[in-house]
Amino acid sequence: MIAVEFAKQIRRVRTWVVAAICVVIPFLVGLGFELGGSTNGGGGENLNFVTHQSGTVIGIFALSFSSVLLIPIVFAIFTGEPVASEARWGSLRYLLIRPVTRARVLASKLGVSVVLAVVATVLIPIIGTIVGIGFFGLHPIHAFGIGIGSPILTLSVGDSLARLLLATAYTLFSMFSVVGVATLVGVATENALAAMASGIGLYIVSAILDALPGLRRIHPILPVHYLEAWTHLFLPGGSLGGMTRGVISAAIWGVVPLVLAFCVFQRKDILS
Repeated sequence: MIAVEFAKQIRRVRTWVVAAICVVIPFLVGLGFELGGSTNGGGGENLNFVTHQSGTVIGIFALSFSSVLLIPIVFAIFTGEPVASEARWGSLRYLLIRPVTRARVLASKLGVSVVLAVVATVLIPIIGTIVGIGFFGLHPIHAFGIGIGSPILTLSVGDSLARLLLATAYTLFSMFSVVGVATLVGVATENALAAMASGIGLYIVSAILDALPGLRRIHPILPVHYLEAWTHLFLPGGSLGGMTRGVISAAIWGVVPLVLAFCVFQRKDILS
């Protein structure tokens, strides 16, 4: 069933369009830094590097620029569309006639969707790093704190690549909330557009609320609040406490909607 689902989704035009976007964006980021002629770069949460120092920096910035909107869109598209579209087309009812549990059907579709979303997203830091190496080479990087007299963090090539890998893994796990909400809405409404919009809207609304100082009391419970906590990996004296809290937040925002999605799918009348 998983092989069939994978073959079905990999043939869809939207899969290749999303993959192409995830390739083009980091290339444009690298090209922008190369043509801009700037030696200092800033992005994300106070990231500050000597941009022309190493190609790894471009991979870091590509991930930072994409994590706020592009990556949530990718996950919302892949996880919100499969069940809702097949229910609307009527093909889902024929699939459920077969001697397969509904939980297995949903799990296979969700699993394949998440794998494709992860593959597409991983292209962003990979292509960004490759493009950056082509422009600037592969060397140790120096990260600066914000402010006069701030300390410098020197990272070897291996260390910077390892931290970029950890940052990518953290960003991917942070999308668990999008996966949960988009899947739940897709199962409940059978509307692919609503499912995708719900995943994207979750992050947009959260980002707006997180930017309002008057609502700082609810900031820690917003799924976007710890999204850029991984940037502390590249800051002098950076703490990993934000990443730990971000993992817990993403797990809660992901598990609860997914449990509800499986419950709704088990009881929903899709055969009528």
